Amino acid sequence: MTAIADQDRPSGRATELLFAATFVFWGHFVARAAELDLSPTQAHALTVLAPGRLMTMRDLADGLGCDPSTVTGLADRLEAHGLIERSAMTGDRRVKALALTHGGIDRRSRLLERLADAPESVRALGDEALRDLAAALSNILAGEARGAGSAQL
Repeated sequence: MTAIADQDRPSGRATELLFAATFVFWGHFVARAAELDLSPTQAHALTVLAPGRLMTMRDLADGLGCDPSTVTGLADRLEAHGLIERSAMTGDRRVKALALTHGGIDRRSRLLERLADAPESVRALGDEALRDLAAALSNILAGEARGAGSAQL
């Protein structure tokens, strides 16, 4: 990766490495999704939808960080694969609610299991380094959530 930050500052080096790691883990995510015949967007939606909980199309769009207009096609594809059911919300039939089907819950569970199987490069770090890394990443995400109100995990 071409240097994108001031290498003399620890924050610059950390930012550069986080960007590089993002692409590595995006590849991991895409590969795990493909193993389950899911597009990356479908897999992301399954991680946002929670078993036993109705979610509006707008809430799903917010969870995915996308425009609500793009969720209709995604919901169509998930429904066609038998992974979600769509229904009218009680009190306002214009608002559509999404719920995972039994098949969707199963596929979501299998996806999360595969995603939790960390790449060898991560497992090789050792427990102490992994705890430190997890703490640092948690702090970054918490800071982003406070600032933007949208970090998910």
